[in-house]
Amino acid sequence: MSRSVTPSAGLRKAPAPAPAPSLWRRLAAAVSPENLRANQARLWVVRPLAFRSLRARRAGGALIALAVGLSVTVFVLFSAYFAATQQAVARRVKPFDLPGDLVVRASAPLEAGFLSALGRQADVRAVTPAAFAKMLTSAGEVEVLGLAPALLKDGEVTMAAGRPPAGPDEIMVPAASAARAGLKVGDEVTLSVLESGRLVSSRAVLVGLGQSRYGYFAERPVMTAEALQAAFGLSANLAIAFTDNTFKVRRFIENFDPGPAGLRVVTADSPETEARGLVGGVFSSGRLAILFVYVFATLGVLNIILLSFLQRKRALGVLKALGLDNDDLQAYLLLEGALMGVVGLVAGLVASGILIAVFNRYTTSSFAASPWPMVIAAGLSLVVLYAASWLPITLTQRASVNALLQNRRVYLDADSACAQCGRCGGF
Repeated sequence: MSRSVTPSAGLRKAPAPAPAPSLWRRLAAAVSPENLRANQARLWVVRPLAFRSLRARRAGGALIALAVGLSVTVFVLFSAYFAATQQAVARRVKPFDLPGDLVVRASAPLEAGFLSALGRQADVRAVTPAAFAKMLTSAGEVEVLGLAPALLKDGEVTMAAGRPPAGPDEIMVPAASAARAGLKVGDEVTLSVLESGRLVSSRAVLVGLGQSRYGYFAERPVMTAEALQAAFGLSANLAIAFTDNTFKVRRFIENFDPGPAGLRVVTADSPETEARGLVGGVFSSGRLAILFVYVFATLGVLNIILLSFLQRKRALGVLKALGLDNDDLQAYLLLEGALMGVVGLVAGLVASGILIAVFNRYTTSSFAASPWPMVIAAGLSLVVLYAASWLPITLTQRASVNALLQNRRVYLDADSACAQCGRCGGF
């Protein structure tokens, strides 16, 4: 006769620990209406304590405001000088004169699937394939274009002599390049291109001295796309797109998978974008220096707040003994730093505005103020204050009431061997 055995209660499997809430859940809980109301009530309670503490420690508060103000001033001044330099460079750069709204270049042939997908975009009105290749000629290495007949008709080219190329083995060369090479209409031009490690050559008759009227294609010899394909087997590796939404089509081209090799999208404002990028590279070391300014400001504010914590451990112990919980103490210490941080932020913005006006009026340097650097400076100031307050707040929350009241050393890990000994380390 079998007997069922019931496991002992002491041998039952312990329930698995609940998973820690995700970052998004914690953020959602932090900004929930209930939590916001609780924080508002908590700030209202600790507000008098924060104001009294700042009145008692004016030197420390002034140093916090000074550190924040200097950081904000340096950041806004550098950002204004950087923006003014970018604007000055961009004004001197001429936009590309393109035959369409954008030009797609690639180092490999553009596949039919890519051209078809580009043409099917809702914002694309038309796509015109073309070709280009670097070739060796009697005038040196030049980039030869193969364009569609529509881009070689009257009005699309400027001629000094002869006519545009219309058939195979015909080429048009800019007048200046022909003069340097000693060429005239009717001469034969030898074109050579390196393919798969071997040199492929072909001859073309110079039928005209002229160039495309579009600045982006000017100063280049031109053939028809069919002639370039027949002579060298070069398929279309360039496309001219006409679109109503350049930004959206450019995003589509750059995210096309698999994209053409060596893809480059050229728009009218590409020179300005590249110039701004070059200026940004020049000023990258300055951006790094600004980050170090904020790092040093954080260290300075940390030292000030930590010194204030060491000087009033007994006062914090009294508050903790009277019933202020860890959230109340965190709000109390953060409010102290935030009040002086706001003073420093306002002082830094005012000082930077005055300095920008003075420099623009009395020096040759240019500064362009804008709201974004001020917003970023405010955000960085909050980061500085929070980072600098983390250690004193954590020490206050983890220290026992007796350790604070007796002005003993406090430790980040209250259960460590150093905390039990208490003879070295700690704060």
